[in-house]
Amino acid sequence: MEDLGGISIDSLKNTYQVEGNVGLAFNIGLLQCFMLCLRTNACLTLFFKNASRQCILHSKTFHYKSPTAMEIGWEAYLIIDLTGRCPTNFLYYRPLDLCYRIEDGTHMNMEDPNIDIVSQCYAKGSELIRVDSAEKQAYMEHALAGLPDTAYVCVQGSNYVVPGVWTYDDGIPFGYTNWEVGQPNGGNNPRNLGMDVSGTGLLWHDYPIPESKTCSYVCERR
Repeated sequence: MEDLGGISIDSLKNTYQVEGNVGLAFNIGLLQCFMLCLRTNACLTLFFKNASRQCILHSKTFHYKSPTAMEIGWEAYLIIDLTGRCPTNFLYYRPLDLCYRIEDGTHMNMEDPNIDIVSQCYAKGSELIRVDSAEKQAYMEHALAGLPDTAYVCVQGSNYVVPGVWTYDDGIPFGYTNWEVGQPNGGNNPRNLGMDVSGTGLLWHDYPIPESKTCSYVCERR
């Protein structure tokens, strides 16, 4: 636990949320609330109110969806990795040993729609996230909750590194998929992978090159 720390989240000051918590405690101090969060593997964010000595733990950061309640006196804190496992300003979700950073809308419309996104992740010492398990898919749905229904999320994958085969950037074929019914539908034409927020469960779609959509994306350090 000495390898983890916490920082205040000013943007969430005077807000809190009980629903979806991974831990709830009363009549404890801030230090005890932090210790409870550090002992709770899924805890990434905590809310604490000193006047009532209440502590609420959550496994996401409320990046797109604000907490559901407002009340003066609540403070929010983010748990951060102190070991160097994660790059600066990345989040650390312990159950998946996942270092990640959410980036907002970037146009896909370029010669290779992922090239700029990929280079931005590389510049941060990371790569575009590969959603390679049901657990990671479920956590991305949780972490990205609140994205508008018109949004898209760019993730790692294409069918042109190995022609006609869906692989990650290093050529390893997909072992896990979450395709929408009828997807992929581009045949052997060069396509990139994205997740469609308008469907249930961030279902996967293939997108042609070039593509004029705007997508959010997630970088990860593996």
